[in-house]
Amino acid sequence: MIVALVDLYRLKCWFDISDTAPFCYNRANNLFIGFWDAIVALHNIVVAAESLGLGTCYMGGILSMNIKEIFDVPEYVFPAGMVSLGYPEHIPDLTMRLPLEAVVHRNKYRLPSNDDLREGYSEREGVWGNVSEKLKERLTEQGIFSIPQAIAVQKYSAAVAKEQCKGIEANLRRSGLVLSDDQE
Repeated sequence: MIVALVDLYRLKCWFDISDTAPFCYNRANNLFIGFWDAIVALHNIVVAAESLGLGTCYMGGILSMNIKEIFDVPEYVFPAGMVSLGYPEHIPDLTMRLPLEAVVHRNKYRLPSNDDLREGYSEREGVWGNVSEKLKERLTEQGIFSIPQAIAVQKYSAAVAKEQCKGIEANLRRSGLVLSDDQE
């Protein structure tokens, strides 16, 4: 497992010992710039690992894990991502992706029509036909009758969002990072 961190603590310490002018290092802009840097680094690790025949899997759950407790990080450090690496027992099928036309916009955002959405997600929705009857019965008990409903309930429901946001907000508080000047 490799964890990528936004490390503004190191930057703060460098500024402190360099006797810099007043600085703001713990704001949303710094967090997002650090996020980009950390995710790009993590992705380069994935590309290198896969070129060597290793399997990889990104894990977003690190965002809501208490990294202060797990890794004893100081303030101004925030998790950006995590990836597992290893030698796979077998080569899995590629993960289903949307067609390029569904995700690429040229010069401006193109609002998708209902037909565009149906076409773009048709392959993914077709997976429902391969779900076993036993699993469909269990999903039906949760009010799930299709792939979009399964994804909505299991990844984007209010309960899931609340739980993950609670962890992310706790990490932000523990790190001392603020998302707006109103929080000072």
